[in-house]
Amino acid sequence: MLTMVSGLCGKRRGGGLLRTFAAWSLAGLWTVACGGGEVAGPGEGEPDPPPPPASAAVVWPLSGAATPDADSVHAPFGPRALPSAYDFHAGIDLPAPTGTRVGAVLPGVVVQVRSWDGSSTGAGNAVLVAHAEGVHTSYLHLHTVAVRVGDVLGAGGLVGTVGSTGASYSHLHLGCFRNLPASSGDERYAIHPLEVLPFSAPSGITSRFEDDRVVVDLPLKGMSVRTAVLHGEGRQVDVDYYKVLLRGSTARDEHVQNGVFLDAARPSRGRFALTLRAESPSFVPSRVVLLDFRGDTVHDARR
Repeated sequence: MLTMVSGLCGKRRGGGLLRTFAAWSLAGLWTVACGGGEVAGPGEGEPDPPPPPASAAVVWPLSGAATPDADSVHAPFGPRALPSAYDFHAGIDLPAPTGTRVGAVLPGVVVQVRSWDGSSTGAGNAVLVAHAEGVHTSYLHLHTVAVRVGDVLGAGGLVGTVGSTGASYSHLHLGCFRNLPASSGDERYAIHPLEVLPFSAPSGITSRFEDDRVVVDLPLKGMSVRTAVLHGEGRQVDVDYYKVLLRGSTARDEHVQNGVFLDAARPSRGRFALTLRAESPSFVPSRVVLLDFRGDTVHDARR
């Protein structure tokens, strides 16, 4: 097959995967350039807002904007509180009315389309898209799906519309993966979507020490934490979110991970509280450090 290569598409801004998307080949069959925004599949028109300009290399899926923090986040990556339980979230949830347009985050090829059975909870109608450098993105709980396996998408190309299939409210669950072993959204290989999306560094992080624990108040906007470290009495314990995900969907929902107890409060006014304490009752934390997926410190506080 003839491989078509476009010119330089530009460098993405903000996230941890600073790269140039010019052209790339998937399994020797497909080559995708950064331009486009077209969908090579079925669809009955594209709801507002319109697709982003063809020059965009990476965009947020609902607004179609390449600016930082363009879509609102309702549930963060990592520790999360559900109405009646705790779980470890392998993506981010973006709330929007049913029927809102969903676009591909990056240029890519559709490698899986899953249809909802009409009753079960879970992914619902879902689409998985393969991108350059071993990255995949997934789009869950869709109301309608506008693509078929093999369709080529530009950044912002129509994937479908927001829905609540398999979920309790209307939103898009956006997942991101690196080096999936097969064309399925195995969340053990999930990474923080902000590794790909443009975002602003989180601000206004505060923490308070309470006896044997630390409670950190975090913004949902730009929440890029990957690793939490507790220091105390010449020792330290830490938890890496990516290693938690590697344990699998059941084990990752346990509160204790690598000797650290994790809990989270329900989001309120764009923020949520993360509770950290050592599993050992004799460990009293005197310092907390939070690192993002690049290893940069986003918060460092002492008792």
